[in-house]
Amino acid sequence: MDAKIKRSPNALMQLFFKELYHSPNFRLLIILSVIAFVPTLGAVHLFDWDEINFAESAREMIVTGDYFHVQVNFTPFWEKPPLFFWLQAGSMHLFGINEFAARFPNALAGIITIAVIYFLGKRERDERFGLIWGFLYLCAFLPQMYFRSGIIDPVFNLFIFLSAYYLFKALSEDEKKYMRSMWSGVFCGLAILTKGPVGLLLVILTFLIYVGIKRFKVLPNVKQVGIFALCVFFVSFLWFGVGVLESGPWFIKEFIDYQIDLLTRPVAGHEQPFYYHFVVVFFGTFPLSVLSLPSLAKRKRDTEMERWWTILFWVVMILFSIVSTKIVHYSSMAYLPLSFLAATVVAKVKWGELRLYIRIVFMVLASIFTLIFVGLPLFGVFRDRFYHVMKDPFAVEGFKNPDVSWTGFEPLVVLFFIAGIVMLVIYWRQNQLLRGLKWNAVLFSVTLSLTTIFVVRKIEAHSQGPLIDFLESIKGEEVYVAPVGFKSYAQYFYFEQPEYPNAFKKIQDEKFDGEPTLYTPLEAQVRPFMKYGDIEYDAYFIAKVTTVELDTIPHIHKIGQKGGYKFYKREATQ
Repeated sequence: MDAKIKRSPNALMQLFFKELYHSPNFRLLIILSVIAFVPTLGAVHLFDWDEINFAESAREMIVTGDYFHVQVNFTPFWEKPPLFFWLQAGSMHLFGINEFAARFPNALAGIITIAVIYFLGKRERDERFGLIWGFLYLCAFLPQMYFRSGIIDPVFNLFIFLSAYYLFKALSEDEKKYMRSMWSGVFCGLAILTKGPVGLLLVILTFLIYVGIKRFKVLPNVKQVGIFALCVFFVSFLWFGVGVLESGPWFIKEFIDYQIDLLTRPVAGHEQPFYYHFVVVFFGTFPLSVLSLPSLAKRKRDTEMERWWTILFWVVMILFSIVSTKIVHYSSMAYLPLSFLAATVVAKVKWGELRLYIRIVFMVLASIFTLIFVGLPLFGVFRDRFYHVMKDPFAVEGFKNPDVSWTGFEPLVVLFFIAGIVMLVIYWRQNQLLRGLKWNAVLFSVTLSLTTIFVVRKIEAHSQGPLIDFLESIKGEEVYVAPVGFKSYAQYFYFEQPEYPNAFKKIQDEKFDGEPTLYTPLEAQVRPFMKYGDIEYDAYFIAKVTTVELDTIPHIHKIGQKGGYKFYKREATQ
């Protein structure tokens, strides 16, 4: 990454296409990223809750024309700022309101992330290191999965990573330190606009620990601090500041209260043990996690950059292990620094030079993933033999869904994964690591794509498929719709819930004269109104087979059952 990339976006694009033209390996890296991330984006319905939740916020921006206020069911959604929803809304304008559009921003972020780590690796070491780092990241399970998803984290992580990188360069080199401080602040501000103040917290904690370890010998000067702070402020002001000016302290208070809630108590039941994220990262980032162990275990770092990324990794892991709400993707920011540490290890050793315990753990995890890629489809194929040991009636009925057909060939997808692992080890033993990584990245990407199409899509059809099919079947009707006995966002996105008729908006208008309020306090009143009140529109209810409440209400009639869901209708009384 040469100095040109700091001048203008045009220079960045010129550098990208120049490298694309002159470097066959970089061209392969980018082409593989596109093929890995893009084609299967629309293969599976969005998953409750986060994917549907975020896509719904973007859809409501388009429906209302209000791109400033983040909403779900046309009421304020305090959990996230709007930048990712702006990207999704822009994508939906291009591709329509669908799964592909909702996930496309992350696929684009994935391609950019792979290009960024290549250029950073090339700049800091050489082209070989940049390629190793890029292909190695493509070989990891959770990073690839998230680039194919509709959650916020891939975009957020890219901004944090760039902010942290430029801050490190501003501290460690005198050249262009003010420009680098500016870019660090800009990307940090974008991170805040994507997921909130935690974006600033991760960068600041990494900085404080690093300068402490360096005994305060690398402190930035006042001008650098001022530039960074002003850039963070002005970029984040685009939403937070304008919101305060428009709505007063109420706006920022509600947002901060929700963020504190996430940190101090397990919101929505997401309570896990302290070590939860360590387990997730260790298994989910294979092979990065195993190959980074020699770097994580050693006391002395080879370079200051290695020290910097090690600190960021531990900041993420410890911070999200402390907070009460633990969700699997919260620790995903750890993947990028972890991938750098893994790349520093594999770039300088042959397979046989790795410590024996590393090779053993590597093969054990590879075997576990092999069993998973075989076991999931085998369970689907022979699911009827497991009904007697399944304790959840909802799951049993879901797997009895007659619309889902398993051929028996689905487990063969694992052959691509096994071939990728074998070729990586063989070529690595022959001192051709880069070739082995290329083959592993290609075959692993094929494995995930085929698994998405032939396994995940069928599992999703067993679980939430009947719910979404029903919602799409009544789309466009002027009716009330609600789940009973479970929480879902599917009725908003797949029914394409309008602002009116809307049972929640009706109650909100009556009790609060249309003033914004939170959904949860009113939820307890909306369901009784739909069940027993004087409704002017027909009402549809969806319940799991384990819920019997609606069966006891005479004027609510069951109209069908599919998979693990029952569907009911109540006719309008007015």
